[in-house]
Amino acid sequence: MKNLFVLSGIALSLLLSACSENSTGPSDQDSVYKSSVQSKSYASAEAEVYNDDTAEAELLEREVTITMPNGALVKFHYYLGEIREVEGLTGPYDYELKIAKGYIDYGDARKIALEAVKGDINYWKFEKDKSTRMAEFRFIILNRTKNEVRINAATGELIK
Repeated sequence: MKNLFVLSGIALSLLLSACSENSTGPSDQDSVYKSSVQSKSYASAEAEVYNDDTAEAELLEREVTITMPNGALVKFHYYLGEIREVEGLTGPYDYELKIAKGYIDYGDARKIALEAVKGDINYWKFEKDKSTRMAEFRFIILNRTKNEVRINAATGELIK
């Protein structure tokens, strides 16, 4: 009986010491996760995701910036794993890009915008309205003036 009591005490102390080894905070590797991907035929991408060790933080927002084959930069904004916004950060803006299922491609939207207003694209953005869930492309086109063209991303119709 005495041996059983001693063995139980040793087992309990080992269990408690193993459980007490708890880190006081996230490591550098856990708090910032960085990754990069490259492909010769498409684009290179760099992503930086901040994580404060909660399930919510891992799922909320992510941003990925891609270098297109022609050197242009495109940034993707994700919210809860879904594309919310895509921005053409730098030109040249003559490339093809499939944004998401159910929406026209960027190249088609660019063509519609340039047919509506002649000039040079200075900036473009795809975004989903959080409340209505309607998605649209916005283009800033420069000629003698600054013009904004808005296109319904689902139908390809001009909004403005």
